[in-house]
Amino acid sequence: MRFENETMDRRGADRFPLAKDFLFEVLSKRGQRGSGAGITLDMSSKGILFTTKQKLSVGEQLEISMRWSAAANLVARGTVVRIQGSCVAVETQHCEFQAGE
Repeated sequence: MRFENETMDRRGADRFPLAKDFLFEVLSKRGQRGSGAGITLDMSSKGILFTTKQKLSVGEQLEISMRWSAAANLVARGTVVRIQGSCVAVETQHCEFQAGE
């Protein structure tokens, strides 16, 4: 899915289609400020595009956690950089795999 009026692709890394359910927390300097759920549309090494029903704002910091396999979860932290309708683009600053539960 592309954002309307995007005349030039500004992405710094190739994106790969991926539809996975995940949970996220909205972070603040005082800790967790909210939470929600989403479904990824695509991912790259530098970002995640997803849909959510949760109201988010550009600049908010998120921690995203998704089941990657039976043995691992992907945890990513990043900043909301664009929003269009229910589509949210997050630039990731940190990603790691953690042992699954």
